Amino acid sequence: MSDRAGACNMGRGMRIVLFEQDAAIRAKLRATIDEDHSFVLEGESQSWVECEALLDRFVPELLIARLTQLPQQFPESLSDSSFPVLVGLRDEADALPTNGGFYDTLLLPPESEHIRRLLARARFEIYRRKADELSSLLERYMAHEDKRGQFLSKLRVDDENRSQEIALEHVRFIAADGNYLRVHTGNQTFEIRDTMTGISARLDPSRFARVHRSFIVNLSHALGLVTKEGSAAVVRLSDGVEVPVGPNYREQVEGILHLRNQLSA
Repeated sequence: MSDRAGACNMGRGMRIVLFEQDAAIRAKLRATIDEDHSFVLEGESQSWVECEALLDRFVPELLIARLTQLPQQFPESLSDSSFPVLVGLRDEADALPTNGGFYDTLLLPPESEHIRRLLARARFEIYRRKADELSSLLERYMAHEDKRGQFLSKLRVDDENRSQEIALEHVRFIAADGNYLRVHTGNQTFEIRDTMTGISARLDPSRFARVHRSFIVNLSHALGLVTKEGSAAVVRLSDGVEVPVGPNYREQVEGILHLRNQLSA
């Protein structure tokens, strides 16, 4: 498995992962991809296990993979997902895929002009899917705006055997701790007796996001999503604290942060 420049490439272009055993084919694809500055080839793999690790680590917009080497269930699993856009590499004798999940195929051996045309089509499709995601997130955001009055504006917390109220804008993140929740502000930690499910339902989802079964973050303090070594991801806060992101929450967190960045641009 090969990572190309690792995490420093993140955000510099639409991410591609390549899954192909033939070194000559990989080299031809790599050379053409490197000419297109709207894409970044994040990693190459020669086995499906390696490919899965790269998908978890980089969450690419585009996966280019040998048609006959993909597990049968994988393309079907993409039917309900926006990304990655899946392109299959195929020999002339290979049948065209009939199952869902495939966006396009590329005939082998690849010609540079055909690869360039494929990337152009894939780029348009990625933009289209991102626009659809943004539209959907914006609709959800506006729906929540109409309900803003029903959400909490302050939290009542326990502090040295007495109760006080703190404004939610001072809360950086909330962490589960047994039967209690720990509310972290800039320099203090308070305790409340509640559940993650209970507090989530009373916090404005345009301001707070559950990023893990045990963590909620204040989006106004979130700088962005950071991929760590392996497949782990964290939300980095403005004070440098890194809050883990659960795998079941990652796609939603990415969408929320992407929408926030689009609205603030």
